[in-house]
Amino acid sequence: MNQAQLREFVTHGVVSLPSFLTAAQLEHYRAQAWAQLAPEANDGEDVLDGRGGGTSLGLTPSLDELPQMHALLQQISDGRFTPEHEREVTHAFCKVTLPASEAAVPLPGTVGGGNVPFESTVGHIDGYNPRWVGSARPAGGAGTMVTVVVYVEDVDSHGGGYCYWRGGCHRVHAFFRAQPHVVDGRFVREDEFQQHGWAGIYGGDAARTENVARAGDALLVHGWTPHSASRNMRSSPRMAIIQRWNDKRLSLGSATQEEKDEFEAKVAAGAPYTDTERYGEAHAVPRELFEHWGAEVREAAATRDRAAAAL
Repeated sequence: MNQAQLREFVTHGVVSLPSFLTAAQLEHYRAQAWAQLAPEANDGEDVLDGRGGGTSLGLTPSLDELPQMHALLQQISDGRFTPEHEREVTHAFCKVTLPASEAAVPLPGTVGGGNVPFESTVGHIDGYNPRWVGSARPAGGAGTMVTVVVYVEDVDSHGGGYCYWRGGCHRVHAFFRAQPHVVDGRFVREDEFQQHGWAGIYGGDAARTENVARAGDALLVHGWTPHSASRNMRSSPRMAIIQRWNDKRLSLGSATQEEKDEFEAKVAAGAPYTDTERYGEAHAVPRELFEHWGAEVREAAATRDRAAAAL
């Protein structure tokens, strides 16, 4: 990233990287994706005939193997970020969103949790699904997680593009700094969150942005940036490779039964979050949002903060 892109990223928690893929890389991924969607690759079934659904395609090489991805990860993390899932070391997983039914309306379709209606324009943070909280360790790892979205085909407005809330990562960080004991996710069980999801935390829809991009473009997203999927109202499928990287110092994965029982006991007693004692300080809420990121990102964030303080 250049300096302008770094400033954009630390300010809004997201930045567009035009022409991230080379022409040859894009064509290689595109050819694989369309071949896997062909009827002859699916026992004669026309998988593109579905309405509003989607599928995931395993493409090669993985994003992790691309030289520009290596350079980006080195820049943003000083080499500390590693693929979230082992399978992403060998494959790039392309998420395909099929065109919605003709009766659908062009609103985002992913909600923040609980009983938030499907039609709501509510974003979410990965790792805080109410069904997962307490069964994985720990949810707070998203603070040092980055998501990269790479489009295999053009995506236009209402075409199923990635939606995000500009600057939302700063408001989510402030929420956790004010009450670090809830970074384990216990708050998602509260009635208010069940009714309103993350909207009450990141401040509503004024900053919601629908990503419009050309094939080969990438989107870099901080793990605490609220985001959602959106319905594909176009006539062609949306194809995007979506991959996440975490700080390799984090201990992630499924919780043991002992850990699950301990979590439930802490929540019942209102006891503070203590997983940092077990897993290390990498799991604590950072004082500064980009505290555990690479030197260039930290400097860009510090420059932004100094400029804001001078106003």
